[in-house]
Amino acid sequence: MIPYFKSAWALGAGVLRRAYFLLFALFLDPVDVYGRFKPDGWPNMPIPDWTFWAAFWVTLGLAVFFTFHEARQKAQKRLQRFTLLELRDYCGKRGWDVSGNGPHAMEILDLADAIRQSAIFDEARLWGRIDKFGNGSMGLTRDEPRTRVPDDHFQSHNLDVIGMVHATDNYDILSYDPGSDGSPSRGGYRDLLIEIPSLKEWEIEARRHFKGRRDRDKRTTQGNDK
Repeated sequence: MIPYFKSAWALGAGVLRRAYFLLFALFLDPVDVYGRFKPDGWPNMPIPDWTFWAAFWVTLGLAVFFTFHEARQKAQKRLQRFTLLELRDYCGKRGWDVSGNGPHAMEILDLADAIRQSAIFDEARLWGRIDKFGNGSMGLTRDEPRTRVPDDHFQSHNLDVIGMVHATDNYDILSYDPGSDGSPSRGGYRDLLIEIPSLKEWEIEARRHFKGRRDRDKRTTQGNDK
């Protein structure tokens, strides 16, 4: 519940910083600045009671909108970009088995699952060089600009975990279409970057929800088969 209280506090503080938005409503009834301070001889302009509340809710809505917009802009500025090679190495130092060998070799698949799910949930943004012709376009893909990977890209494409295990160059980490009859990498992305607020926090969440999941599923399946 604490994060919700923090969000409510931040929203309230942001609206209070924009209290000047409400001045227009206060100029109307009940303050009625015009009626109180108009010079003698100026015409009376009776203002219906409802105009105050209409102006109040409209200006309050604007204060909330601009508070939310400011928070969103700050969140975008705080995003950091890492190559998937850097992400792999960081997770390896945090206890993930990213070697593709050993008793927990399937954790590299768990890591790929976490990356794909984060992209689909829009919790992470991925950028890469689109492979227009397949197989790295004979190196031409290196010259392609990095573009935003669509959020739904990983509904049909996987991450190449073999590349994630063995790559020493981030260019060799790519997405591919497992259902393709031709070149699986055509239409995929190479040289992938991930954009997230915090590498540490992302890894903690990935570890909580994904690390060891395939091993647990395998043990469960084996237990059911007995």
